[in-house]
Amino acid sequence: MVLFTLLLILAFMAVGLGACTPVSRESDRLTPVDLTPVIHRSQSVSYREVPTNQVIDEAEAIFIGRVMAISPSRWNQDSGKYWEDEKAEMATLQYYEVTLEVEEFIVNDIGLGSPVVLTVLGPSPADNEFGIHGNAPQRAITGHLSFQREERALLFVKYVPMAWRGGPKERLMLVGGPQGKYTITEDGQALNASSAKRNTTLTEIRKIIAVRRRGRP
Repeated sequence: MVLFTLLLILAFMAVGLGACTPVSRESDRLTPVDLTPVIHRSQSVSYREVPTNQVIDEAEAIFIGRVMAISPSRWNQDSGKYWEDEKAEMATLQYYEVTLEVEEFIVNDIGLGSPVVLTVLGPSPADNEFGIHGNAPQRAITGHLSFQREERALLFVKYVPMAWRGGPKERLMLVGGPQGKYTITEDGQALNASSAKRNTTLTEIRKIIAVRRRGRP
């Protein structure tokens, strides 16, 4: 009787252990969920309003170009990765680069060639294309400037010292931010990125440039 009871207990334990054995079935496989919190930052970018004549005067190069490529968002250090300064000695800046094929240089005091690579502050319009979302650090920047691939534009640019981890770096940027960009339409309109009040035609803005830059090297 005792032997029978012991055998029964061992059989029960065997059944119990068998029930605990993992079963590999497709329906039982769960996709792991990334619970890392999304990092959100905010930053406001504003530009001092300057007259069109001043934008023309300050530009080191003025050219008509077509957007060929737009980089994903990067951050102001050599690796381009997101970083934070615990001592808050300098700002962490988000930027992207725009590569343009030059159609015509109207002014070129600094010997630029084609293509031209511009640095633009703010989140890149190409981030979704590169899959940068979810838990990637995101920074919503108000007043930022956007470009579109294949866009044709008249651009006023100069080299500007940009805050950079390890020391400032000269980057080619638009004069006055959005004030230095005109989108050129198929019918010859030149639409300013900062204000509709600055809208004109490519013919007219070329005349103004010619007058302002006359006699300059």
